[in-house]
Amino acid sequence: MHPIRRVTLRFAPLVVAAVALAVAGSGLPGAAQARGGTFTLPIIDNARMWPIVGGLPNILVNKVLYSTLVKYDPNNWQPVGDLAERWTLGDDRLTWTFTLRRNVTWHDGQPFTARDVKFTIERLWLNPQVPFFQRGNVSEISRVDIVDDYTVRIVTKTPFATLPVMLGYLANILPEHILGRYTVDQLRNPVEFLRNPIGTGPFRFAEAVLGSHVRLVAYDRYFGGRPRLDAIVFRVVADLEQQLAQLQTGQLDLMIIEPHQLSLVQRMPNVQVIDAPQVNYTFVAFNHKLEPFGDRKVRQALTHAVDRKAILDKIYQGKGRLATGPINPLISWAYTDKVHQFPYNPELANRLLEEAGWTRGPDGIRRKGGQPLKITIDVDRGNPVREQTAVVTRQYWRDVGVDADVRVSEFNALLSRIRSRPNPLQTWTLWYITPPEADILAYYHTQGTLNEFGYANPELDRLLEAGRATFDLKERAKIYHQAQKFMAWDAPVIYLVYPHELQAMNRRVQGWVKMGYRDALTHMTNVSIGR
Repeated sequence: MHPIRRVTLRFAPLVVAAVALAVAGSGLPGAAQARGGTFTLPIIDNARMWPIVGGLPNILVNKVLYSTLVKYDPNNWQPVGDLAERWTLGDDRLTWTFTLRRNVTWHDGQPFTARDVKFTIERLWLNPQVPFFQRGNVSEISRVDIVDDYTVRIVTKTPFATLPVMLGYLANILPEHILGRYTVDQLRNPVEFLRNPIGTGPFRFAEAVLGSHVRLVAYDRYFGGRPRLDAIVFRVVADLEQQLAQLQTGQLDLMIIEPHQLSLVQRMPNVQVIDAPQVNYTFVAFNHKLEPFGDRKVRQALTHAVDRKAILDKIYQGKGRLATGPINPLISWAYTDKVHQFPYNPELANRLLEEAGWTRGPDGIRRKGGQPLKITIDVDRGNPVREQTAVVTRQYWRDVGVDADVRVSEFNALLSRIRSRPNPLQTWTLWYITPPEADILAYYHTQGTLNEFGYANPELDRLLEAGRATFDLKERAKIYHQAQKFMAWDAPVIYLVYPHELQAMNRRVQGWVKMGYRDALTHMTNVSIGR
């Protein structure tokens, strides 16, 4: 048996029951809190309850249907136990031992054991034949050894300081006793399983009606105790204005509003607005595989050409903070704003474009080698903030001689094009919600599985690898400060805003924790509906 020594880490094991939750909303958890009721929230499309694939509707439903080994403390975003009670790191810095909860059952009554963890990680997450959309976050795992029914050792290829955080990020554990007999083809598309998905979460599957809703009901044997709610309904409502109307009439209990909807919501007597912390940022992406985005001067010029402060003030109505890079200020130990800044400066943008060889023609459009500087900005339909951002960016770029245009498409179609290889898009505007960690290797490393920008820089690769492999927090902070300074100068994308998540919540909801709603859904056992 490999000797394991408990070491003191930033990711010290915590027991979820001991966590004092940061509670928002009109009520508090406790004896006086109501029980029963149905909590209803919108999703923009049908949900597929298969956590191997991404997509916001799927992610939201899967948050309460399934469990992860760890989840995040709403007070400080640190990992705390979920299916795992505690974990330790061995002297070799490669072997993590996770002690699992013993009183967990799947929704069909079968016990959860170490076999489920080994199956999920090795047969699903690490299997190249199964397209797990978050594989980049766990790709350093080498194998999983079962010590006994309630103990596993997760062995990594290299020192992997952020493993506990990554195990809480969209990394649901699935049942071996059902899926273990499936072929690879069936694991890619588990039709039979999805007719009655089985998880270990606080709510179990009841029904799914295409185009209408998914209904989950309280699981009486949930290891964290029966939820106070009787049910959660995810209602398919694609249009934000329809969501708003249903919130006003009490048909919805929660929706995420856009800044322009804030004043209207604040006049609804039955609704309160929660400004929830979320680890996120919005951006305008460059496709580095296409010209002219391989030229740093062009990227810097296009960044200086955009008045990001005006976008924050007018489109986001000040509900956020100007972004300086991909690490959110909520990750305070690693964040720094002491980096190269890109104030709005069209004169400098013009000069940088001239230096890059793009000169204005008689029509005002810049050309190089006879080719016009023509850029299309892609954006998804139905989100006013992103659509307005794309439109004003087009105008800013036109002002410095770029023949810019905007193309709007459905979100799933846009995402499909971004993820296709090769990615055919030039630029696009989107947002990322990331793990509560400075480890951004999956997004910006040359080999990163989520590096949809095609960005490649050996110097940044070295820093990101070092940051992931370093356990000392002060040393890690130095590394990520360097990485942020490097990225700010190199301008791989235009970092726009760290936006606030504005949650419009029916005042009858009690016990909701104050964090981004994707993570708040992992703390639903104390939520209830008052009168």
